[in-house]
Amino acid sequence: RESPDRDTRRIAAGLARLRRTWPCASADRIGLLAASRHANLHTEHPAMATKRPSEQLAEGGPAKLAKTVAIKAEGRADAVNVAAGDDIHRHARGGQYPIVMYKDTEPLQGLQDIYDAPGDGDKVAEVLIPSEYIANSNRRVKTRQLWGDEVYTGDSDVVAALMHLGYFPHYLPAAPTQAQELHALLRLLPPRDAYPSKARFIRSRAWNSIIQGCSFQVEACWLITRSGTTVDLQPSVADVPAPYPTVNASPSRPQSTRSTGRGVKVSQEVSVQYNLCNEPWLKYTLPAIADRGLKPAHWTSARLLRSVLLMETDAQRFQLHRAAAAAQPLTGSEPAKDTTEPPRDVYTLSCCRRALPSGVLASAGLPLCAPEHVEVLEEGLSWEELRWGVNGLVVRERMLPLRRLHFFPMAKARGEGA
Repeated sequence: RESPDRDTRRIAAGLARLRRTWPCASADRIGLLAASRHANLHTEHPAMATKRPSEQLAEGGPAKLAKTVAIKAEGRADAVNVAAGDDIHRHARGGQYPIVMYKDTEPLQGLQDIYDAPGDGDKVAEVLIPSEYIANSNRRVKTRQLWGDEVYTGDSDVVAALMHLGYFPHYLPAAPTQAQELHALLRLLPPRDAYPSKARFIRSRAWNSIIQGCSFQVEACWLITRSGTTVDLQPSVADVPAPYPTVNASPSRPQSTRSTGRGVKVSQEVSVQYNLCNEPWLKYTLPAIADRGLKPAHWTSARLLRSVLLMETDAQRFQLHRAAAAAQPLTGSEPAKDTTEPPRDVYTLSCCRRALPSGVLASAGLPLCAPEHVEVLEEGLSWEELRWGVNGLVVRERMLPLRRLHFFPMAKARGEGA
């Protein structure tokens, strides 16, 4: 057998590693655990008595150690009573809140026990998320295990909820290398009658009946780096997501064919909806409106040189077209022969008074300009003022929740001269 002093040093070394992994852990507890070897160390599970403390930490982390060990030293007691199977222990940041360990294979375990605990105070839980789960490759994020908007069902995924609220980018393939773990503070709430769906960075699901369990709302979120620095994260609940490359990213599906020698053909997947005139249009998505390449000729703005974009909400139709190019006067004071900058493209957004079928549109000419057809909403728009998002289009603080779109070639009205 190892001597007590050597065993104590092993406990202290293991808890030092625990202190580096969980920087907010109580220093008094660490000192108490290290000194308790000479006082009274009681193991509830006989299977743990034959394993060293470092092995216990490797197998279950601090949650398992808290479940299996109760320490009494110098007349003081420091015990954590946790039901078997619940990965919960105590944390010191922002108050003594129970911590729930995150796993991407199951919903959070222990939230309902915390919510049902006796007491009239606020029910708050803290979730510890390892860095490898902070990515869009998380299996529960990929399957959209998320119900609600800002208030979510108890079985919703916390990482998906943080992405939905904009605490960190939803398109990250992997967590930053300097990130060690993520903490989220959840306020537990009673179940609601319904949970709406919302497309913000990612789309949450809707649930229109009362659930068995509790709901939660994210109160705060912070990141702990490998150097021990704590970084507070802020949500971004705007409808337009953070900018990222807009190259067309529609999914491709390889198909095996006999006609080609190589036997592989790639087809683009699109979604079609019926418009207000019962005609097939493209469903509004970011890939449908995104640039088709990095060259200027592949930009959507270049496409509007020859086309008119018609868009629809659930009940209205809108028209976006390129107006005559506007020249900008130079701001410099030096005289020059050419007193204007090269003209820039400007766009006009209009609301169609009626949804006309494609045959009538061809007769009336595109873009529609007659007052009996359209009402002009915004004029002189630059392309930067058109902010495309997952929910629709934002133009000068005007939000259009788009559902469908279609590009029509420009055409003159029938009867007009060439």
